[in-house]
Formats: sequence, C-alpha cells, structure tokens
Amino acid sequence: MPSKKQEKQKIVARILALTEDETHESERPIIEELRAHGINVFQLSQFNSHRIGSKQIVPILLEWLGHSSNYQLKRAIALALCNSWARGTDAPLILIDEFKKVPSFMLGGDPRWELGLAIEHVADERIVADLVELVSNRNLGPSRELLILALGRVHAPHTIKTLVDLLNDTPVCYSALQALSRFRSLPDEVVVRVQGFAEDADASVSKLVKRILKKHARQN
Repeated sequence: MPSKKQEKQKIVARILALTEDETHESERPIIEELRAHGINVFQLSQFNSHRIGSKQIVPILLEWLGHSSNYQLKRAIALALCNSWARGTDAPLILIDEFKKVPSFMLGGDPRWELGLAIEHVADERIVADLVELVSNRNLGPSRELLILALGRVHAPHTIKTLVDLLNDTPVCYSALQALSRFRSLPDEVVVRVQGFAEDADASVSKLVKRILKKHARQN
C-alpha cells in the first residue's frame, strides 16, 4: 500500500502534468494572476481535486468573483472556495452577496448551486440573517437546500424556529432535518416535532430522525 508521502508525490505529479492548454478560456486571466503570485495551477478545479490552496489566495478569488460577469467563471470560483481554508475570511460575505445578485430566473448557467455549496462550506454567524431571509424563498430551487444546511453548520440557536417551520415545506424538509441534526442540543418541543417523522415512508428520513432522537436521549 502506498505511503502518504507517495500519494502526495502522485498528486503533485498530476498537477505538474497539466499544461496551459488545459486551462479553461474563461479562467485564463485569474489563473495568470494566481501564477503571478506563485500559485502554480492551470485550472481552478485543482483547488478541489487536489486539496491545495490557502487563505492567501482567497482575496484573489473573491475579487474575481465580485467583478466578473461570466457565470461560468463564477461557478468555478465558488467551487474553488469549497475548502476549509476559505473559512474565517470574507468569503461568506461575498458569496452571499453574489447569491443575492443572481437573477431570480435564469434559462441556463445558474450559478446558485455552486454558490450555495460554497456558502454551506464557509458559513458563519455574519451571514445568518441573510440565510434566514433566503431559505423561505421557493424560487431559489435546489440551491435553497444548501443554504438550509449552512444554517446547520452555524447552528445558531435562534435559527431553530426557522428550521422547524421548514419541516412543513416538503421539498426541503429533509434538508431542515439535516440542519437540525447538526445542533448540539434541541429544545424538547422541537424534538417532539422531529419525532413525528420517525415513521416516515422515506427510509433516509426515518433513519436521520432516529439519529437525532438518539443524540437527544444521550444528552438527557
């Protein structure tokens, strides 16, 4: 079995094997700026597939995210920000702002899924009010589920009511349960509400609910 060092060497080799010809045209300007700062990548996807990157590149990514009108590039940048090193930076603030700026209805190229995924990765207390405002907007489509999960990541107690209300919203009920499962503890009345889904026909729902109930039982 290869050692961790050997695995890392393989990853580095794959990175070095990429060439400029493989750089997506829309990414070329930002890639050139990153390389000028000593970040030797040829595609933004390398920040995900190879788990490279650091906080030093976040300002560059955020500047391009805010100034570019190319939604393909915005999606690629958002995915690059789905990393732990983007937490504790301005990323949550810029990402939520970009999410809000996307037109309500787009025929194609909607970047909200990727933006939502990044928000779910880096969310903190600074954007809780924005998340609470957005999660009830049914026009957001599937990306709304990611914003609900972001509330679970932050697990601010005052958002529990919002998540409980979303249990009545069938398309996002499971996401609301997932978010609630991330809280260290839940009020008894909320646990009773969650318990109502214990025998749900969807096995994934009932399994999740039983996990929440078990966690609550251990704390009492």
